[in-house]
Amino acid sequence: MQKFVNLVNQIFLDWRNAFNLNHDWQGKIPSTIAAALALSTLNDVTPQGYYLARQKLQVRSLPLVNQELFLQGEIIKTKANLINCHTSAASEYGEIVSLSSTLIKTGTGIKIATAKTDPLFLEEPKYRRSFTHNEVKTFSFLSGDKNVIHSGDNPVVQGMLILLILEDYLAAEGCFFENVDVRFYVPVRINETVNIYISDKNICGIVDEKVNFKVEFKEENSCPKN
Repeated sequence: MQKFVNLVNQIFLDWRNAFNLNHDWQGKIPSTIAAALALSTLNDVTPQGYYLARQKLQVRSLPLVNQELFLQGEIIKTKANLINCHTSAASEYGEIVSLSSTLIKTGTGIKIATAKTDPLFLEEPKYRRSFTHNEVKTFSFLSGDKNVIHSGDNPVVQGMLILLILEDYLAAEGCFFENVDVRFYVPVRINETVNIYISDKNICGIVDEKVNFKVEFKEENSCPKN
């Protein structure tokens, strides 16, 4: 599945205002916005009710405001209520963002990993963030994500929304996504406070002493740092 999109300045301002992005992107756009839009190309071929379990994001360059992007997505494999897919965003010069995702169906007994329940971190988190019902609804609208798990009275917060907020926070610290591996253990729900801990090359998101997700930076000299 494929489509074209032009991320004009007003569109980026809609994203920025909706989620209170703080970094001065200086004519560029967070990679996760392009990745989320690319993922939406699979809306019509992906069954409802699947959850993100893992994502591998590679960023060769950041999209630019007013740049036309070619978005493409394909299902790589489906097996036992598990879907592997690949999506990408490309400019006229070639691919700039690619995303490999693993989705699982709930209620099937399939487990990608188990969340740890021990109190792992004694220090104060580097950052805290909760997500409102309106933010989840707005993200679904702006990204084109039609998954039913993001609707209702107590929706699941989109994994790509979490990554967008992380990307914006890290960019303000001088760190940008290049090659990251994200594992989602437990869904984050609206109004839950996510505590962000940064250690070595990893970022952990913890809610009520459970690791909800973990972001690993794969490049040798990439952030985060202690």
